[in-house]
Amino acid sequence: MCDIATASIIIAGAGALQQGIQGIQGANQAERSFEKNKDAATIAASLQYRGVSERTLQEREQLVSEVARVTEASKQALGTGRLAAVEGGVGGQSVGALLDSFRVQAAQQIHDLTTTQKNRETQANTERLGIREQLRGRVLGGFQGVQAPSPLGIGLQIAGAAGQAYSQNSYYDPTTQTRRIG
Repeated sequence: MCDIATASIIIAGAGALQQGIQGIQGANQAERSFEKNKDAATIAASLQYRGVSERTLQEREQLVSEVARVTEASKQALGTGRLAAVEGGVGGQSVGALLDSFRVQAAQQIHDLTTTQKNRETQANTERLGIREQLRGRVLGGFQGVQAPSPLGIGLQIAGAAGQAYSQNSYYDPTTQTRRIG
């Protein structure tokens, strides 16, 4: 009977130890999965940032081209207007007003183009903030919160299982006033 009780204590302790080892392995696996998810999220965010930056750069280049086109068209219109006025022998305030209207139209077009670009850049900054928050959410969402059991906890679990097995397989001997396994 003593062998069964001792075996029961050993089995209970081994079972508690095995549960502790499985807890540590599970926590390690969860940490590896979290790190992989974090790396993938960081790479995805980096690619999204790059895409927003490239688009913004292309839009800026397009703005420069459009402003140059409008400026050149305005210069041509002013030159044509002056030439027509000189050839027609017209001068004075009406020609000045016509030439001023060409300048105002060009300035308005350039203003509209730069305002549109500012709005696009504000949108791009908002997208960048969204990418950052998406990254944070993905990383935090991947955190499982699994924690490995402490060695002290495993030891206490083993001791508790052994104590329980001992108390189940022992009896109080009134003659010796001690607990005996058996």
